[in-house]
Amino acid sequence: MVKCALQGFKRMHSSPARRKEPITPLILGQVLTAHGRSDASLADLRILFICFVSFAGFSRFSDLSGLTRKDCKFAQDRMTLHLSSSKTDQFRQGSVVTIARTHKRTCPVSAAERYFTAMGDTQDSPLPVLRRLVKTKSGLRSTIHPLSYTRTREVVLDAIRPFVPDVSLFGLHSLRAGGATAACNSNVSPFLISKQGRWHSERSRNAYLKPDQAVSLVASSSLGL
Repeated sequence: MVKCALQGFKRMHSSPARRKEPITPLILGQVLTAHGRSDASLADLRILFICFVSFAGFSRFSDLSGLTRKDCKFAQDRMTLHLSSSKTDQFRQGSVVTIARTHKRTCPVSAAERYFTAMGDTQDSPLPVLRRLVKTKSGLRSTIHPLSYTRTREVVLDAIRPFVPDVSLFGLHSLRAGGATAACNSNVSPFLISKQGRWHSERSRNAYLKPDQAVSLVASSSLGL
């Protein structure tokens, strides 16, 4: 009874959780234009890697922060990321995220390849792919130290700031939500969205989705009325 009363008190007095806005493909295209020039710096390429791979892989920060170069494999039509652990992987069995090579200027696989080439890591490197950068006389170079959540968030928000009306409405989860929402708006099946995002329940998955107005009209406009 005490437990039920406590839950009721929390429901009555807690404020609703505010989900971050999803980042859209349009915003990512603008980020690419700003940071994807032929003479892009290592910092620019790191921004593109974080944004495009997180978006296409429906990934959390913890998914990317645990990646090493040897966890990332490239093929003619895809890139695969082996996640040794994930928030949704309760038994630590690992999971594989597959990202398609689209051959477009916004291709996430191309963004990853550019970043890894600039980093200069060997394919079997055990170092994390997200690392801090330092300035040298010859330009930026990567250290062996992993990039923190706080710094990664700052990097992403600084990148999208010129292209959104209120950057405070966005966060790192905006990339995961943006990828899932874009898939929903493109009529990708809920099963495939859950599989790509490693969601085990509809409730968890649906909390990330914010369909556009056209998609929101599909149900009521399909009733034959």
